Amino acid sequence: MHLEIDTPDKNLLLDLIGKSSFPSAGEAISAPRGVSLVYQGMIRRKGLDFPTTLQFIVEHLDDAVTGLFVAWLYDKLKGRAQTLRGNGHEIQLSLDALKRIFERHENK
Repeated sequence: MHLEIDTPDKNLLLDLIGKSSFPSAGEAISAPRGVSLVYQGMIRRKGLDFPTTLQFIVEHLDDAVTGLFVAWLYDKLKGRAQTLRGNGHEIQLSLDALKRIFERHENK
């Protein structure tokens, strides 16, 4: 699944990856239980009120780890993400909405 996160928080990317330096495009970031977020890059917009868009591909997600991954992702994003999109569709930032979207995606 392609995941995009719009955020004004300049530290969110570093908190997601657990490092103090920015990742390279294509770098896999470990999430709980073997799930990977493959960093695709970021889009920065000029201006005071424009968020940065972080782009990832979610890999290795299956039924057994969806709940744990969703809880981890929600904890990282709550209060820090303005908009979240999965495969181009906006996702409400709530545990239930995230779980539904990721469960639906893995069952395709």
